Amino acid sequence: MVKNGIAKQNPVKTGIADDRYIEIKEGLEGGEEVVIGRYKALRELKDGDRVKVIGNERKKGSPNARFN
Repeated sequence: MVKNGIAKQNPVKTGIADDRYIEIKEGLEGGEEVVIGRYKALRELKDGDRVKVIGNERKKGSPNARFN
């Protein structure tokens, strides 16, 4: 998750997945900003790291934060 441009790890339970998407079954309520990015970059992301919030290309939902 992202709060005020700062990454905050939040445990989630995942469901089905493919090479682009992962279902989040538990751990988010909806409307939270989440961090998206390359797998390697996300593995290196730590609590408290600054992230850049960018607009969301999807039709609905809140903006995402990207860490590259």
